[in-house]
Amino acid sequence: MSATKGGEVAVWEQVRKEATALAALLRADGWDVVQVRADHVAAIESGDSTARTGLVYTVPDSVEEVLPTLVEGGSFDRYEVFRTVARGDLYLVTRLRDEETERGVVLAGAVGLDQVGGLADAARERGDLHTHVRLLDGTYLATFRHEDPTHFFPEDG
Repeated sequence: MSATKGGEVAVWEQVRKEATALAALLRADGWDVVQVRADHVAAIESGDSTARTGLVYTVPDSVEEVLPTLVEGGSFDRYEVFRTVARGDLYLVTRLRDEETERGVVLAGAVGLDQVGGLADAARERGDLHTHVRLLDGTYLATFRHEDPTHFFPEDG
C-alpha cells in the first residue's frame, strides 16, 4: 500500500514529521543517523516461503548508498516503536539505536491493517519480529530483529 494514497496525506505528513523529530534528537546528541521513508510496507507471514518473514519496507534507491554502511557491524538492539492507526492503515515509526557506536536508523512507513493480523499472531507466538529494508528491485539492505513484537501491532491486529 502506498503511504500517501487517498485521504491519508495529512496522517502521513504527521508521521513523517515525527520521524524527522526522532532522528533530530539523536543527531543533536552527536549520533550518525539515517532516516528512511518507505514507499511501501508489506507484512509477510511465515507461511510464504519465497519471502523474508516480517515487515518489509521498500525504500528509494538513494537509501542504498547510506544504510548498509551505517548498519554494518552494529547491533541495533535498542528500538522504540511509535504507531498510529488511521483510515484502516497502521502507520509506524521505528527508531533503532546502536548505543556502542552511536548510530541510529529511523524507519517510517504504513501498512494496511488487513495485512498485519497473521503476521502479528505469528510474531507474538514466536516472540520476535524482523524488519527488512529493501529496494524495489528486491535487493535487501538491512534486517533488524525485535525481541518484543507487541509494540508494533494494535492489540486486536
